[in-house]
Amino acid sequence: MFNTIKYKDDISEKSKKDYDPLITKKLDQVDVEYLPILSETKSLRNDLKKQIRNFCQMMMMSHLQSPVDIQSELTQHFYQNILDMLNNNYSYDGLSHEKKEQILDYAEKYSMIKLYKFLFCMTLADEEEDLAIQKRIRQLNWVNAKHLDCDIDKTNAQIIELVYKAILELLDMDSATAPQDKLACVVRCCRHIFGVLQGGNNGMKGPASADDFLPVLIFVVLKANPVRLKSNLHYVTRFCNASRLMSGEAGYYFTNLCCAVSFIENINAELLSMNIEEFEQYMNGTLVSDTWDSALIICEGMHQMFEQLALLADLKRRNIMIVEDALKLKNEMSDFKDNFMDQFAVLKEVYTIIDDCDETNNKVAVSIDDYDPLCSSLPTGLSWTMIPQVIQPAERTRTSSSCTDGDSWDIHSAETVSLHSLDACSNIPQENNEIAGSSLEPTIKAQPQLDEIQEISIQGWQIPSIPCETGGKEIINSKINPQ
Repeated sequence: MFNTIKYKDDISEKSKKDYDPLITKKLDQVDVEYLPILSETKSLRNDLKKQIRNFCQMMMMSHLQSPVDIQSELTQHFYQNILDMLNNNYSYDGLSHEKKEQILDYAEKYSMIKLYKFLFCMTLADEEEDLAIQKRIRQLNWVNAKHLDCDIDKTNAQIIELVYKAILELLDMDSATAPQDKLACVVRCCRHIFGVLQGGNNGMKGPASADDFLPVLIFVVLKANPVRLKSNLHYVTRFCNASRLMSGEAGYYFTNLCCAVSFIENINAELLSMNIEEFEQYMNGTLVSDTWDSALIICEGMHQMFEQLALLADLKRRNIMIVEDALKLKNEMSDFKDNFMDQFAVLKEVYTIIDDCDETNNKVAVSIDDYDPLCSSLPTGLSWTMIPQVIQPAERTRTSSSCTDGDSWDIHSAETVSLHSLDACSNIPQENNEIAGSSLEPTIKAQPQLDEIQEISIQGWQIPSIPCETGGKEIINSKINPQ
Protein backbone atom coordinates (compact mmCIF):
# COMPACT_ATOMS: atom_id res chain seq x y z
CA MET A 1 0.00 0.00 0.00
CA PHE A 2 2.76 2.43 0.95
CA ASN A 3 4.69 1.63 -2.18
CA THR A 4 1.65 2.47 -4.29
CA ILE A 5 1.20 5.81 -2.56
CA LYS A 6 4.87 6.62 -2.99
CA TYR A 7 4.69 5.72 -6.67
CA LYS A 8 1.71 8.04 -7.20
CA ASP A 9 3.46 10.87 -5.38
CA ASP A 10 6.52 10.40 -7.56
CA ILE A 11 4.38 10.57 -10.69
CA SER A 12 2.63 13.69 -9.41
CA GLU A 13 5.90 15.42 -8.59
CA LYS A 14 7.30 14.39 -11.94
CA SER A 15 4.30 15.84 -13.76
CA LYS A 16 4.59 19.11 -11.83
CA LYS A 17 8.27 19.30 -12.61
CA ASP A 18 7.76 18.61 -16.30
CA TYR A 19 5.18 21.38 -16.69
CA ASP A 20 6.65 24.63 -17.95
CA PRO A 21 5.26 28.16 -18.37
CA LEU A 22 4.96 27.66 -22.14
CA ILE A 23 2.42 24.84 -21.69
CA THR A 24 0.46 26.94 -19.19
CA LYS A 25 0.41 29.86 -21.62
CA LYS A 26 -0.88 27.62 -24.41
CA LEU A 27 -3.64 26.28 -22.14
CA ASP A 28 -4.71 29.82 -21.32
CA GLN A 29 -4.83 30.64 -25.01
CA VAL A 30 -7.05 27.61 -25.61
CA ASP A 31 -9.46 28.81 -22.91
CA VAL A 32 -9.64 32.23 -24.49
CA GLU A 33 -10.14 30.76 -27.97
CA TYR A 34 -13.07 28.57 -26.97
CA LEU A 35 -14.57 30.91 -24.37
CA PRO A 36 -17.67 31.82 -26.45
CA ILE A 37 -18.54 28.11 -26.88
CA LEU A 38 -17.92 27.28 -23.21
CA SER A 39 -20.25 30.11 -22.15
CA GLU A 40 -23.24 28.61 -23.94
CA THR A 41 -24.33 26.63 -20.87
CA LYS A 42 -23.69 27.47 -17.23
CA SER A 43 -22.33 24.08 -16.12
CA LEU A 44 -20.60 23.13 -19.37
CA ARG A 45 -17.19 24.49 -18.51
CA ASN A 46 -17.11 22.89 -15.07
CA ASP A 47 -18.16 19.50 -16.44
CA LEU A 48 -15.51 19.61 -19.15
CA LYS A 49 -12.78 20.65 -16.72
CA LYS A 50 -13.72 17.80 -14.43
CA GLN A 51 -13.64 15.22 -17.24
CA ILE A 52 -10.31 16.52 -18.55
CA ARG A 53 -8.74 16.59 -15.09
CA ASN A 54 -9.79 13.02 -14.34
CA PHE A 55 -8.50 11.78 -17.69
CA CYS A 56 -5.11 13.51 -17.31
CA GLN A 57 -4.65 12.20 -13.77
CA MET A 58 -5.53 8.69 -14.87
CA MET A 59 -3.05 8.82 -17.76
CA MET A 60 -0.18 10.24 -15.69
CA MET A 61 -0.63 8.03 -12.62
CA SER A 62 -1.70 4.68 -14.08
CA HIS A 63 -0.99 4.36 -17.77
CA LEU A 64 2.25 6.18 -18.53
CA GLN A 65 4.05 2.85 -18.51
CA SER A 66 1.31 1.11 -20.47
CA PRO A 67 1.74 0.14 -24.14
CA VAL A 68 1.02 2.76 -26.77
CA ASP A 69 -2.04 0.93 -28.08
CA ILE A 70 -3.68 1.00 -24.64
CA GLN A 71 -3.01 4.70 -24.27
CA SER A 72 -4.52 5.34 -27.70
CA GLU A 73 -7.63 3.31 -26.79
CA LEU A 74 -8.04 5.22 -23.52
CA THR A 75 -7.78 8.51 -25.39
CA GLN A 76 -10.40 7.52 -27.94
CA HIS A 77 -12.63 6.30 -25.09
CA PHE A 78 -12.24 9.73 -23.42
CA TYR A 79 -13.40 11.48 -26.60
CA GLN A 80 -16.41 9.18 -26.79
CA ASN A 81 -17.31 9.94 -23.16
CA ILE A 82 -17.28 13.67 -23.89
CA LEU A 83 -19.53 13.16 -26.89
CA ASP A 84 -21.93 10.95 -24.85
CA MET A 85 -22.10 13.59 -22.14
CA LEU A 86 -23.10 16.22 -24.69
CA ASN A 87 -25.69 13.97 -26.37
CA ASN A 88 -27.29 12.32 -23.31
CA ASN A 89 -27.44 15.24 -20.89
CA TYR A 90 -30.67 17.19 -21.26
CA SER A 91 -28.85 20.40 -20.21
CA TYR A 92 -27.04 20.38 -23.56
CA ASP A 93 -29.98 19.61 -25.82
CA GLY A 94 -29.96 23.16 -27.17
CA LEU A 95 -26.46 22.81 -28.59
CA SER A 96 -26.15 22.28 -32.32
CA HIS A 97 -24.01 19.58 -33.93
CA GLU A 98 -21.34 22.11 -34.95
CA LYS A 99 -21.06 23.46 -31.40
CA LYS A 100 -20.75 19.96 -29.99
CA GLU A 101 -17.91 19.30 -32.43
CA GLN A 102 -16.20 22.47 -31.27
CA ILE A 103 -16.58 21.44 -27.63
CA LEU A 104 -15.06 18.06 -28.47
CA ASP A 105 -12.18 19.85 -30.22
CA TYR A 106 -11.62 21.90 -27.07
CA ALA A 107 -11.45 18.78 -24.87
CA GLU A 108 -9.02 17.14 -27.29
CA LYS A 109 -6.79 20.17 -27.65
CA TYR A 110 -6.67 21.01 -23.94
CA SER A 111 -5.94 17.45 -22.79
CA MET A 112 -3.33 16.73 -25.47
CA ILE A 113 -1.44 19.96 -24.81
CA LYS A 114 -1.37 19.05 -21.14
CA LEU A 115 -0.09 15.52 -21.85
CA TYR A 116 2.10 16.37 -24.84
CA LYS A 117 5.43 15.75 -23.11
CA PHE A 118 4.27 12.35 -21.90
CA LEU A 119 2.69 11.06 -25.12
CA PHE A 120 4.80 12.46 -27.95
CA CYS A 121 7.72 10.29 -29.15
CA MET A 122 7.49 8.12 -26.07
CA THR A 123 9.20 4.98 -27.42
CA LEU A 124 12.63 4.23 -28.82
CA ALA A 125 11.01 2.74 -31.91
CA ASP A 126 9.66 6.16 -32.88
CA GLU A 127 13.12 7.72 -32.59
CA GLU A 128 14.66 4.97 -34.70
CA GLU A 129 12.04 5.45 -37.40
CA ASP A 130 12.69 9.22 -37.38
CA LEU A 131 16.41 8.68 -37.92
CA ALA A 132 15.79 6.10 -40.65
CA ILE A 133 13.42 8.28 -42.68
CA GLN A 134 15.69 11.31 -42.28
CA LYS A 135 18.67 9.34 -43.57
CA ARG A 136 16.59 7.99 -46.44
CA ILE A 137 15.51 11.48 -47.52
CA ARG A 138 19.10 12.69 -47.45
CA GLN A 139 20.09 9.85 -49.76
CA LEU A 140 17.30 10.89 -52.16
CA ASN A 141 18.27 14.58 -52.35
CA TRP A 142 19.14 14.10 -56.01
CA VAL A 143 15.53 13.33 -56.94
CA ASN A 144 13.94 16.22 -58.82
CA ALA A 145 10.54 17.03 -60.26
CA LYS A 146 11.39 15.31 -63.55
CA HIS A 147 12.01 11.98 -61.81
CA LEU A 148 8.61 12.21 -60.12
CA ASP A 149 6.74 13.35 -63.25
CA CYS A 150 5.40 16.44 -61.53
CA ASP A 151 4.89 19.69 -63.37
CA ILE A 152 6.55 22.53 -61.43
CA ASP A 153 7.42 25.69 -63.30
CA LYS A 154 10.61 26.95 -61.63
CA THR A 155 10.58 30.17 -63.65
CA ASN A 156 7.22 31.32 -62.25
CA ALA A 157 7.68 33.48 -59.15
CA GLN A 158 4.23 32.66 -57.74
CA ILE A 159 4.76 28.92 -58.06
CA ILE A 160 8.18 29.13 -56.39
CA GLU A 161 6.66 31.10 -53.54
CA LEU A 162 3.89 28.51 -53.09
CA VAL A 163 6.46 25.68 -53.01
CA TYR A 164 8.40 27.43 -50.25
CA LYS A 165 5.22 28.06 -48.27
CA ALA A 166 4.28 24.38 -48.53
CA ILE A 167 7.74 23.40 -47.26
CA LEU A 168 7.50 25.83 -44.32
CA GLU A 169 4.06 24.56 -43.31
CA LEU A 170 5.37 21.00 -43.29
CA LEU A 171 8.29 22.07 -41.11
CA ASP A 172 5.95 23.86 -38.68
CA MET A 173 4.11 20.64 -37.98
CA ASP A 174 6.74 19.63 -35.41
CA SER A 175 6.28 22.84 -33.39
CA ALA A 176 2.53 22.26 -32.90
CA THR A 177 1.40 20.39 -29.78
CA ALA A 178 -2.25 19.43 -30.29
CA PRO A 179 -3.12 16.78 -32.93
CA GLN A 180 -5.57 19.07 -34.72
CA ASP A 181 -2.88 21.79 -34.91
CA LYS A 182 -0.52 19.36 -36.64
CA LEU A 183 -3.33 18.43 -39.00
CA ALA A 184 -3.93 22.10 -39.70
CA CYS A 185 -0.29 22.46 -40.83
CA VAL A 186 -0.75 19.50 -43.19
CA VAL A 187 -3.94 21.02 -44.60
CA ARG A 188 -2.27 24.38 -45.31
CA CYS A 189 0.70 22.62 -46.95
CA CYS A 190 -1.57 20.65 -49.27
CA ARG A 191 -3.55 23.75 -50.20
CA HIS A 192 -0.35 25.44 -51.34
CA ILE A 193 0.45 22.36 -53.39
CA PHE A 194 -2.91 22.57 -55.13
CA GLY A 195 -2.08 26.21 -55.84
CA VAL A 196 1.13 25.06 -57.52
CA LEU A 197 -0.80 22.59 -59.66
CA GLN A 198 -3.32 25.25 -60.68
CA GLY A 199 -0.53 27.51 -61.94
CA GLY A 200 -0.24 29.99 -59.10
CA ASN A 201 -2.75 32.28 -57.48
CA ASN A 202 -4.34 33.16 -60.82
CA GLY A 203 -5.32 29.54 -61.50
CA MET A 204 -4.14 29.60 -65.10
CA LYS A 205 -4.00 25.81 -65.40
CA GLY A 206 -7.39 25.17 -63.89
CA PRO A 207 -8.30 22.52 -61.26
CA ALA A 208 -5.81 19.76 -60.50
CA SER A 209 -6.44 16.03 -60.18
CA ALA A 210 -5.52 13.72 -57.33
CA ASP A 211 -3.01 11.89 -59.56
CA ASP A 212 -1.01 15.08 -59.99
CA PHE A 213 -1.23 15.98 -56.30
CA LEU A 214 0.70 13.02 -54.80
CA PRO A 215 3.94 13.45 -56.85
CA VAL A 216 4.18 17.14 -55.87
CA LEU A 217 3.56 16.22 -52.24
CA ILE A 218 6.38 13.65 -52.42
CA PHE A 219 8.63 16.31 -53.95
CA VAL A 220 7.81 18.75 -51.11
CA VAL A 221 8.51 16.13 -48.43
CA LEU A 222 11.86 15.27 -50.02
CA LYS A 223 12.95 18.92 -50.14
CA ALA A 224 11.61 19.77 -46.67
CA ASN A 225 12.92 16.68 -44.78
CA PRO A 226 10.85 17.53 -41.66
CA VAL A 227 12.18 16.85 -38.19
CA ARG A 228 10.68 13.80 -36.39
CA LEU A 229 8.38 13.11 -39.29
CA LYS A 230 7.41 9.58 -38.19
CA SER A 231 6.82 10.63 -34.59
CA ASN A 232 4.46 13.38 -35.69
CA LEU A 233 2.53 10.98 -37.92
CA HIS A 234 2.25 8.41 -35.11
CA TYR A 235 1.15 11.06 -32.61
CA VAL A 236 -1.68 12.25 -34.86
CA THR A 237 -2.75 8.69 -35.67
CA ARG A 238 -2.85 7.57 -32.03
CA PHE A 239 -4.29 10.56 -30.17
CA CYS A 240 -6.32 12.52 -32.70
CA ASN A 241 -10.08 12.09 -32.79
CA ALA A 242 -10.66 9.07 -35.04
CA SER A 243 -13.71 10.61 -36.69
CA ARG A 244 -11.61 13.51 -37.95
CA LEU A 245 -9.05 11.22 -39.59
CA MET A 246 -11.67 9.06 -41.29
CA SER A 247 -13.52 11.92 -42.98
CA GLY A 248 -13.17 15.46 -44.14
CA GLU A 249 -10.46 17.47 -45.81
CA ALA A 250 -7.92 16.95 -43.02
CA GLY A 251 -8.31 13.20 -43.13
CA TYR A 252 -7.82 13.13 -46.93
CA TYR A 253 -4.63 15.24 -46.83
CA PHE A 254 -3.20 13.29 -43.88
CA THR A 255 -3.78 10.01 -45.71
CA ASN A 256 -1.92 11.35 -48.76
CA LEU A 257 0.98 12.45 -46.55
CA CYS A 258 1.24 8.96 -45.07
CA CYS A 259 1.24 7.54 -48.61
CA ALA A 260 4.02 9.95 -49.64
CA VAL A 261 6.17 8.89 -46.68
CA SER A 262 5.54 5.23 -47.48
CA PHE A 263 6.56 5.86 -51.11
CA ILE A 264 9.82 7.48 -49.98
CA GLU A 265 10.61 4.54 -47.71
CA ASN A 266 10.06 2.03 -50.55
CA ILE A 267 11.34 4.06 -53.49
CA ASN A 268 13.40 2.17 -56.12
CA ALA A 269 14.61 2.46 -59.69
CA GLU A 270 11.40 1.05 -61.13
CA LEU A 271 9.22 3.66 -59.41
CA LEU A 272 11.47 6.45 -60.76
CA SER A 273 11.63 4.96 -64.28
CA MET A 274 15.39 4.51 -64.08
CA ASN A 275 17.78 1.59 -64.62
CA ILE A 276 19.08 -0.11 -61.50
CA GLU A 277 22.75 0.78 -62.11
CA GLU A 278 22.06 4.48 -62.44
CA PHE A 279 19.82 4.40 -59.36
CA GLU A 280 22.55 2.74 -57.29
CA GLN A 281 25.13 5.27 -58.45
CA TYR A 282 22.89 8.12 -57.36
CA MET A 283 22.22 6.44 -54.00
CA ASN A 284 25.95 5.85 -53.43
CA GLY A 285 26.85 9.40 -54.35
CA THR A 286 28.81 8.49 -57.47
CA LEU A 287 26.52 10.57 -59.64
CA VAL A 288 25.16 13.97 -58.74
CA SER A 289 22.11 15.53 -60.27
CA ASP A 290 23.24 18.87 -61.66
CA THR A 291 19.74 19.63 -62.78
CA TRP A 292 18.26 19.79 -59.30
CA ASP A 293 21.26 21.56 -57.77
CA SER A 294 21.16 24.32 -60.36
CA ALA A 295 17.39 24.58 -60.10
CA LEU A 296 17.63 24.74 -56.31
CA ILE A 297 20.21 27.53 -56.50
CA ILE A 298 18.03 29.45 -58.94
CA CYS A 299 14.98 29.01 -56.71
CA GLU A 300 16.88 30.14 -53.63
CA GLY A 301 18.24 33.23 -55.42
CA MET A 302 14.85 34.16 -56.79
CA HIS A 303 13.28 33.60 -53.37
CA GLN A 304 15.76 36.00 -51.76
CA MET A 305 15.21 38.48 -54.57
CA PHE A 306 11.46 38.49 -53.99
CA GLU A 307 11.97 38.89 -50.25
CA GLN A 308 14.16 41.93 -50.87
CA LEU A 309 11.60 43.39 -53.26
CA ALA A 310 8.89 42.93 -50.68
CA LEU A 311 11.10 44.63 -48.07
CA LEU A 312 11.75 47.57 -50.40
CA ALA A 313 8.04 47.92 -51.10
CA ASP A 314 7.35 48.01 -47.36
CA LEU A 315 10.05 50.63 -46.80
CA LYS A 316 8.62 52.73 -49.61
CA ARG A 317 5.16 52.56 -48.08
CA ARG A 318 6.50 53.57 -44.67
CA ASN A 319 8.49 56.44 -46.20
CA ILE A 320 5.37 57.78 -47.89
CA MET A 321 3.50 57.62 -44.59
CA ILE A 322 6.28 59.53 -42.80
CA VAL A 323 6.29 62.29 -45.45
CA GLU A 324 2.50 62.60 -45.26
CA ASP A 325 2.62 62.82 -41.47
CA ALA A 326 5.36 65.48 -41.65
CA LEU A 327 3.31 67.61 -44.04
CA LYS A 328 0.27 67.19 -41.84
CA LEU A 329 2.25 68.30 -38.79
CA LYS A 330 3.58 71.33 -40.68
CA ASN A 331 0.07 72.40 -41.64
CA GLU A 332 -1.14 71.96 -38.09
CA MET A 333 1.69 74.11 -36.76
CA SER A 334 0.93 76.85 -39.32
CA ASP A 335 -2.76 76.80 -38.40
CA PHE A 336 -1.91 76.97 -34.71
CA LYS A 337 0.33 79.99 -35.28
CA ASP A 338 -2.33 81.83 -37.26
CA ASN A 339 -5.00 81.08 -34.67
CA PHE A 340 -2.75 82.23 -31.85
CA MET A 341 -1.90 85.52 -33.57
CA ASP A 342 -5.58 86.22 -34.22
CA GLN A 343 -6.47 85.65 -30.59
CA PHE A 344 -3.54 87.80 -29.49
CA ALA A 345 -4.68 90.67 -31.72
CA VAL A 346 -8.18 90.54 -30.20
CA LEU A 347 -6.79 90.59 -26.66
CA LYS A 348 -4.45 93.47 -27.53
CA GLU A 349 -7.38 95.62 -28.60
CA VAL A 350 -9.29 94.92 -25.38
CA TYR A 351 -6.48 95.14 -22.82
CA THR A 352 -3.60 97.71 -22.49
CA ILE A 353 -0.24 96.05 -22.47
CA ILE A 354 2.60 97.77 -20.58
CA ASP A 355 6.14 96.93 -21.39
CA ASP A 356 8.12 95.73 -18.38
CA CYS A 357 11.28 97.50 -19.59
CA ASP A 358 9.63 100.96 -19.53
CA GLU A 359 8.21 100.35 -16.09
CA THR A 360 11.64 99.36 -14.79
CA ASN A 361 13.28 102.50 -16.18
CA ASN A 362 10.63 104.80 -14.63
CA LYS A 363 11.12 103.55 -11.08
CA VAL A 364 12.06 106.24 -8.48
CA ALA A 365 14.06 105.64 -5.34
CA VAL A 366 11.74 105.61 -2.34
CA SER A 367 12.78 105.89 1.29
CA ILE A 368 11.45 103.44 3.79
CA ASP A 369 10.20 106.35 5.96
CA ASP A 370 7.73 107.37 3.29
CA TYR A 371 5.55 104.44 4.23
CA ASP A 372 5.42 105.45 7.94
CA PRO A 373 2.51 107.88 8.62
CA LEU A 374 4.13 109.10 11.89
CA CYS A 375 7.12 110.57 10.10
CA SER A 376 4.98 113.35 8.64
CA SER A 377 4.54 114.96 12.10
CA LEU A 378 8.27 115.23 12.81
CA PRO A 379 9.89 118.72 12.79
CA THR A 380 11.71 119.73 9.65
CA GLY A 381 15.15 121.20 9.26
CA LEU A 382 16.82 118.76 11.67
CA SER A 383 18.99 115.78 11.01
CA TRP A 384 17.32 112.70 12.45
CA THR A 385 20.07 110.28 11.70
CA MET A 386 20.69 108.23 14.83
CA ILE A 387 24.36 107.62 15.53
CA PRO A 388 24.90 104.87 18.06
CA GLN A 389 27.33 105.70 20.85
CA VAL A 390 28.92 103.29 23.27
CA ILE A 391 28.18 104.29 26.86
CA GLN A 392 30.64 103.17 29.50
CA PRO A 393 28.93 102.26 32.78
CA ALA A 394 30.18 104.25 35.83
CA GLU A 395 31.02 102.79 39.21
CA ARG A 396 28.31 103.06 41.75
CA THR A 397 27.83 102.15 45.38
CA ARG A 398 24.90 101.47 47.54
CA THR A 399 24.62 102.72 51.11
CA SER A 400 24.24 99.99 53.61
CA SER A 401 22.37 102.07 56.09
CA SER A 402 19.45 103.10 53.97
CA CYS A 403 19.29 100.49 51.14
CA THR A 404 16.47 98.07 51.23
CA ASP A 405 14.55 96.24 48.54
CA GLY A 406 12.22 99.14 48.08
CA ASP A 407 14.71 101.98 48.63
CA SER A 408 16.33 104.14 45.99
CA TRP A 409 19.86 103.97 44.82
CA ASP A 410 22.26 106.47 46.37
CA ILE A 411 23.67 108.09 43.26
CA HIS A 412 26.97 109.87 43.67
CA SER A 413 28.50 112.48 41.52
CA ALA A 414 30.82 109.85 40.00
CA GLU A 415 27.83 108.07 38.58
CA THR A 416 26.81 110.92 36.31
CA VAL A 417 26.23 109.68 32.77
CA SER A 418 26.42 112.09 29.90
CA LEU A 419 24.07 111.48 27.04
CA HIS A 420 25.48 113.13 23.96
CA SER A 421 23.86 113.56 20.58
CA LEU A 422 20.64 111.79 21.60
CA ASP A 423 17.87 112.46 19.12
CA ALA A 424 14.55 113.15 20.75
CA CYS A 425 11.17 112.15 19.39
CA SER A 426 8.19 114.30 20.11
CA ASN A 427 5.79 111.35 19.97
CA ILE A 428 7.32 109.42 22.92
CA PRO A 429 4.70 109.19 25.69
CA GLN A 430 5.57 111.09 28.79
CA GLU A 431 6.01 108.99 31.87
CA ASN A 432 7.44 109.59 35.32
CA ASN A 433 11.12 108.85 35.58
CA GLU A 434 11.71 105.85 37.78
CA ILE A 435 15.05 104.59 38.94
CA ALA A 436 14.99 101.12 40.59
CA GLY A 437 11.51 101.65 41.85
CA SER A 438 11.89 105.32 42.92
CA SER A 439 10.71 108.38 40.96
CA LEU A 440 12.64 111.41 39.94
CA GLU A 441 10.86 114.66 40.57
CA PRO A 442 13.06 117.33 39.10
CA THR A 443 12.30 121.03 39.46
CA ILE A 444 12.56 122.72 36.10
CA LYS A 445 12.67 126.46 35.90
CA ALA A 446 11.37 128.38 32.94
CA GLN A 447 14.07 129.73 30.69
CA PRO A 448 14.00 131.86 27.60
CA GLN A 449 13.76 130.44 24.09
CA LEU A 450 16.63 128.24 22.96
CA ASP A 451 17.70 127.79 19.39
CA GLU A 452 19.47 124.50 19.98
CA ILE A 453 19.23 121.42 22.12
CA GLN A 454 20.48 121.94 25.63
CA GLU A 455 21.21 119.55 28.46
CA ILE A 456 19.59 119.91 31.88
CA SER A 457 21.24 118.40 34.92
CA ILE A 458 18.85 116.89 37.36
CA GLN A 459 20.46 115.54 40.51
CA GLY A 460 23.48 114.38 38.66
CA TRP A 461 21.56 113.28 35.48
CA GLN A 462 21.83 115.18 32.23
CA ILE A 463 18.61 115.10 30.23
CA PRO A 464 18.34 116.68 26.79
CA SER A 465 15.59 119.11 25.97
CA ILE A 466 14.38 120.46 22.65
CA PRO A 467 12.85 123.82 21.87
CA CYS A 468 9.13 124.09 21.51
CA GLU A 469 7.09 126.26 19.25
CA THR A 470 5.68 128.12 22.25
CA GLY A 471 9.10 129.44 23.17
CA GLY A 472 9.51 127.08 26.12
CA LYS A 473 11.36 123.88 26.48
CA GLU A 474 10.04 120.30 26.62
CA ILE A 475 11.87 117.71 28.64
CA ILE A 476 12.08 114.12 27.41
CA ASN A 477 10.59 111.99 30.09
CA SER A 478 11.62 108.34 30.04
CA LYS A 479 12.56 105.57 32.34
CA ILE A 480 16.27 105.84 32.96
CA ASN A 481 18.30 102.77 33.89
CA PRO A 482 21.18 103.61 36.19
CA GLN A 483 23.38 101.18 34.28
